[in-house]
Amino acid sequence: MPNSITNRGLTLTLTLVKLPALKDVGEEIEQLAHRCSHWLSDDELARIGRATLPGLSMRQRLVRLCLRAELARQTQMAPEAFRFDYGTQGKPELRRQQGGPFAFNLSHSGDLLLVGVIRAEDDGTGKHNRGLYLGVDIERKRTNTDINAIYRHYFSAPEQAYLASLDNSLKRDAFFDLWALKESYIKATGRGLAEGLQSFAFDLNLASLRQKEGFTQFYQGLEPKMLAREPNCTQWQSWLGHIDSDYRLAVTLGAEDKVSVEVMLNQRPLQSLLGEYQS
Repeated sequence: MPNSITNRGLTLTLTLVKLPALKDVGEEIEQLAHRCSHWLSDDELARIGRATLPGLSMRQRLVRLCLRAELARQTQMAPEAFRFDYGTQGKPELRRQQGGPFAFNLSHSGDLLLVGVIRAEDDGTGKHNRGLYLGVDIERKRTNTDINAIYRHYFSAPEQAYLASLDNSLKRDAFFDLWALKESYIKATGRGLAEGLQSFAFDLNLASLRQKEGFTQFYQGLEPKMLAREPNCTQWQSWLGHIDSDYRLAVTLGAEDKVSVEVMLNQRPLQSLLGEYQS
């Protein structure tokens, strides 16, 4: 049974990093990645080494380096100090002895990487972060995706009905909004697709639009509604933000109690983020 967290000082930081294209890394980035490679653990290097597509190995290396650099920035620890465990569906988390006052998750789409970190003030017990579940997802609106085939097969009945009611000019945006939200939830639970995409639903009609720096549109007041099973005691809340006309991101946070969260979006150049922690 996880310990309770405090309801004070929760900050959710979303950091966007533009990655070089798979075939356009360049010598400067290669040298930077090489100088930072000592941050990575043996298991990370093994995972990276299994990549076979051209450029994919370097992309995965840069993703892991950016994650470590962002965690270091949030915690004041050295990037190489972190050790990770992985859930049954591959979700990374810090080993328990490194628990710290945060939870994290990451996602990338196209050439954009998103790292989400939720932080809570230390209440002196060392237990305040237990029971935090965070999932983030970033999606690029793709014009060649057959959205009708996907949502009719994978989405819940209420979501299918909602999308079917929309004019075609609105449906694609709404589909990717829901897709990002659903991905963020199944990543937060750590169960991945084993969660069953039809077992829960988001209602975009319940979203309230708010002004938020860094977003063209930002919505809150969303939470997944369980349909196929009894809900557990975890309290879920989600946010949806449009970065521009193509990219949107979604975040889902679970906690034992309803908590108030300040959401912040930062955009960091790759060279700046990694260069800050070079020895």
